[in-house]
Amino acid sequence: MRLLQGNLRETDLLEDIDARRHQVSLQTELIRLQKRERQRLNDSLRLLENSLEKGRGDLVVLSQDKSTLEQNRQRIQLAFARHLSAQCRLSRWETLEFLLGAHSLGELVKRRQVLANINRLEKGYLAQLTQQSEQLDLLENQIAMQTSHMYDEYVQLEDTRRNVTKAERALQNEQENLKRQQSQLAADLDIVRRDRDLLQKRRIEVQEAFRQIEKMVAMARDTTIVEGPIAGSPLTLLKGFLPWPVGGDILVSFGHQKNRRLETVTDNPGIDISASANEEVRCVANGRVALCTWLRGFGNVIIVEHAGEFFTVYAHLQQPSVQHGDEVRASQGLGTASLDGISGQYRIHFELWEGKQKQNPLNWLTGR
Repeated sequence: MRLLQGNLRETDLLEDIDARRHQVSLQTELIRLQKRERQRLNDSLRLLENSLEKGRGDLVVLSQDKSTLEQNRQRIQLAFARHLSAQCRLSRWETLEFLLGAHSLGELVKRRQVLANINRLEKGYLAQLTQQSEQLDLLENQIAMQTSHMYDEYVQLEDTRRNVTKAERALQNEQENLKRQQSQLAADLDIVRRDRDLLQKRRIEVQEAFRQIEKMVAMARDTTIVEGPIAGSPLTLLKGFLPWPVGGDILVSFGHQKNRRLETVTDNPGIDISASANEEVRCVANGRVALCTWLRGFGNVIIVEHAGEFFTVYAHLQQPSVQHGDEVRASQGLGTASLDGISGQYRIHFELWEGKQKQNPLNWLTGR
């Protein structure tokens, strides 16, 4: 079970790592697009900055033109003011007196020509003032519109560039986080694989322990032939009514245990039962301790011989409380369940043999 869980965990980690790699790839592509967009915005900003620089030059020229126009307007205003001053000094009667004061017809014509020129200059001054004022107003509006448009566009592009830079930085942070997660998953995967290797080694040890127990049962059976059978009623009469050696649940059933992921089949000659810490392991029937030994992967192992050439096996025990040759009774304690370092559980392994045939203990133990 622990081996299967390790394999499932490894598969999950591999899938997670693959998902993280896919996410990193997507994030990299997004960052590339963000960088390209930021480059495009930078190019646009540079063009706009050049336009702004050119616009500033144009604004300088416009300001100079405005200053020239302003000077011209002031000059025209000054001339017009002198003309108005002169016109004010010439009342209607003064104008008639001016004309009638001519000493000859030629002088009269000249004086009328002077008055006509004054009127023409007045109209010209008024027209120039109006034109200059309109030009100044147009230049001021043009300067204000160009400045406002370029500033608004620059602010918008700068804001967009900040947002793109911020998004790019967020993507880079997320990518770094994904890479850290990927590294952590890889470290977890390494742990799981080392754990799996340990479990594989453990499985090999258990299989070897099963073979050793089978040899021990055969040796005990040969000893019975030499020393004679144990007196009493055979276990056949107690089939289905034997007490459980411990009160826990079945962790591994009897028979073939197939692991599809590892493509292996384990033949369990007994059952593995969970136990509590320091729980006493009880003998299931009257008998005699045929063997008390220690096996790699199983710890302390006790084999009890029963009447009728039956044998029961108790493995995963802490320090046994009986020894070879001891007579034992049903429900008598043989030792306490030990902690399995691989699964992290207290458990025992229990087998029941009839002669050379291993039996499914569930057919012999009392129902629950």
